[in-house]
Amino acid sequence: MEALTSALPFGLLLAALVAAVAVSDMRRMTIPDPLNLLLAAGGFAFQLWRNQMPAYAVLMFPAALFLGFLALRLWFARSRGTAGLGLGDVKMAGASAFWISPWNLTLYLLFSCTGALLFVLYLYLRGGRIDLKMKVPFGPFLGLGLMVTWVLENSGFPTLVPDGSS
Repeated sequence: MEALTSALPFGLLLAALVAAVAVSDMRRMTIPDPLNLLLAAGGFAFQLWRNQMPAYAVLMFPAALFLGFLALRLWFARSRGTAGLGLGDVKMAGASAFWISPWNLTLYLLFSCTGALLFVLYLYLRGGRIDLKMKVPFGPFLGLGLMVTWVLENSGFPTLVPDGSS
């Protein structure tokens, strides 16, 4: 818990950025580039503060996750004729990777996707029509996954990091 307390200023920044992304994506179905840039810059600063790693090492996981999400977007667009992920979502996934350990990618994706699926279920239960062409803002759920994963990592709660710490 001490680690979470010392990282609190970063956590507050992260929460503010995630909230701004969620509001923008829910209202306009877009995640503005400046918000993704701030999310990446804040996470980059957090990793340098936390790990004292060389800058090039901090950049590798976010670059890989960005490219993975971009490949998924391109594959889906080619196979279905429509983009399943917005480009803002792709950029946000890459920016989010600055904040968490690569070992916890599965937790991040689990919380993000589960949140989005529960949102769709909520819409359905409210009497909404669900179809394959329906657009769902994914940014708020990427933000949810990021916040939950970040808090777990920084609170000392056991995660998927091999040595039990992040």
